[in-house]
Amino acid sequence: MEEKELVSIIVCTYNRCDHLKRTLESLKQLRYSPVEIIVVDNNSTDETEKVASEFPVRYLKELRPGVAHARNCGLQAATGTYVGFVDDDETVIAEWVQGMLQGFALSPDVAAVTGPVYPVYEVPLPRYLRDDINVVPDEDRYKKFGLIPLNETMGTGNSMFRRSALEGIHFRTELGRRQGSLLGGEDSDFIFQIYAKGYRAAYSPNAAVDHSIPKERLSYAYFIRRYFFEGITEYVRKGSTVFWRRLLKPIPGILSLLLALLTLQPTKSVTRLLRLCQTLGILYGPLYMAKQQKLSERK
Repeated sequence: MEEKELVSIIVCTYNRCDHLKRTLESLKQLRYSPVEIIVVDNNSTDETEKVASEFPVRYLKELRPGVAHARNCGLQAATGTYVGFVDDDETVIAEWVQGMLQGFALSPDVAAVTGPVYPVYEVPLPRYLRDDINVVPDEDRYKKFGLIPLNETMGTGNSMFRRSALEGIHFRTELGRRQGSLLGGEDSDFIFQIYAKGYRAAYSPNAAVDHSIPKERLSYAYFIRRYFFEGITEYVRKGSTVFWRRLLKPIPGILSLLLALLTLQPTKSVTRLLRLCQTLGILYGPLYMAKQQKLSERK
């Protein structure tokens, strides 16, 4: 009975037409029907529209910058009983939809399902990247089929939702990636909104995607920026409570980093530097919010 339900699959994209083509090729191979594939173009300047026109998809344009705006646009357009999200740099397995539906079959309370995200590196992984440096957030985090604990969240890059459970829920547009920013958190916030309505999330190991990781996202500079923005994200989501909790953290963080450098432990040095960057991002949070407020007032 589940396989007769219409499934909407939303792909939000910005200036990644080459990656998008691979994503849509993989969705074309799905062994499930009926599906509607919705491409939400977040005002790209490359050949995204041309690539989308080569596939049987609904093409929408969202001019407001930010992945949260694009995802909300896709949600409003979706008509399926279930609504899935796949990132524009991912490819799905042929049985992806069936794997997601297995998660919903666990309980009527399940409103969100995720699956493993396997990184595909365009260049060899640098030596300094340890297991505790999270290259791909939520990469096969849960391992086993079942419900996700209520104190944990999931990403939306590889996800599916029961549309009837999403009434009154949306992605917060002050969060999430946008041009020039690595801000995140819109997906975690979305999941916690679902929890607040009494629903659960589940993990299905049979709903896997491959996630392309380009060279520039394996550099020191990228990770420093990413962890700094993770700190800002935490402040935007949680406010002054997390700010005061972290206020004195930079001092032991700097001492720990210096100790790792003096004892010639390069991998520990990287890990501690990134944690310090995250703390500094939290402390920068109030200034970031003030700047965003000024930008909003000018518009």
